[in-house]
This record gives sequence, C-alpha cells and structure tokens, in this order.
Amino acid sequence: MVTLLPLVADAQCAMCRASAEGTTYAKSLNSGILYLLLFPVTVFFGGGLLWYLNRKKFQVNDWE
Repeated sequence: MVTLLPLVADAQCAMCRASAEGTTYAKSLNSGILYLLLFPVTVFFGGGLLWYLNRKKFQVNDWE
C-alpha cells in the first residue's frame, strides 16, 4: 500500500529525518528512498505473482 501512495509515504529513518529536517532537500530525500525501495518490492511481488500463477503445476496428486 505504501508503494502505491509515494506522495503520502514518509520513508525516512530517524537519522535521515533529523539531518533533513528544516532543509529544502527533504522531499527529494523521500523520493530517493522510495525509488531505491521500488526494485526489491517489484522483485518480491513479481516472484509471489509467478509462484501464485504456477502453483498448480507443482502440486503432487496423491489421489491417483
């Protein structure tokens, strides 16, 4: 949900927030953190989607 709403998400750690507070580059720091988060989230959900779509191919049928 957070990755779908990047304008609402504040993805700063405590140290980043303290160093960026009161400066003009705090918004770009948030954008950079969300940009770096995009690849791992895409890989995670992409792998989950592939597993979900192919799960029936690898099931063992003990009934036969």
